[in-house]
Amino acid sequence: MLSPEVLTHLNKFRQNGFLKKEAGGQLFGKLDGKTFLVNIATGPRESDKRSRNRYLPDRKEEQAEIKEHFKNGHLYLGDWHTHPEKKPVPSELDIETTNDCFQKSTHEMPGFAFIIVGKTTLVRDWYIGVTAKAGTRRLNLV
Repeated sequence: MLSPEVLTHLNKFRQNGFLKKEAGGQLFGKLDGKTFLVNIATGPRESDKRSRNRYLPDRKEEQAEIKEHFKNGHLYLGDWHTHPEKKPVPSELDIETTNDCFQKSTHEMPGFAFIIVGKTTLVRDWYIGVTAKAGTRRLNLV
């Protein structure tokens, strides 16, 4: 579940113009059973590397965000980034990076959220998925 504040933040960075660069960040909140309650979205940061078709986060800054939000009672729930597509599809690199992050992280999470924001404001057109031990899969929104 994405809070209105998170939706507003993600919508700010949609690549709905030719010159807009990819953006991204992290998702924080609570876990209620198997339901992700995402109420904080970070990024992009000035230290991230961004172009029209590429987003490379500052990993050191990401780690600092995780520690800071954890101190305030918020769990790291996953990542988000944009694609300049109406209905984004994760690249092989997106899937590989997300799976690698899940496997190498120390946590007790059932999975990590994975959101790719498309060109439109229609959340159902975005890629919203979860990465777990079995890999990455798209979630069907109701």
